[in-house]
Amino acid sequence: MILSLLLSALVAVPAPSLVPVPATTISIEAPTRSVEFRLRNDTGSSVRIHTGRGTSSIGNQSSNRYSAEVGQEFRLDSSSGALLFEVSSDLDGETLDLSDYM
Repeated sequence: MILSLLLSALVAVPAPSLVPVPATTISIEAPTRSVEFRLRNDTGSSVRIHTGRGTSSIGNQSSNRYSAEVGQEFRLDSSSGALLFEVSSDLDGETLDLSDYM
């Protein structure tokens, strides 16, 4: 009895009409890739670096480990603010000598 009532209810419900849905633009941002690398100061003096998120000092003959996003800029923290390098995915796991970028 209940089954026949359910079937009759389903048959009585009108089928939805198929109306084309307008296309929508969906914006999907690529995930930001983070890389880790070490920056070794082999310049002979202490250097301050601006990482785009803050500053860091690297003493002579020491190194710092950084985690940064691809595209992030590393600059000298000085009046010139000279660009040292832009982070790329191939830096992941590398040790960079600061003298190569100055």
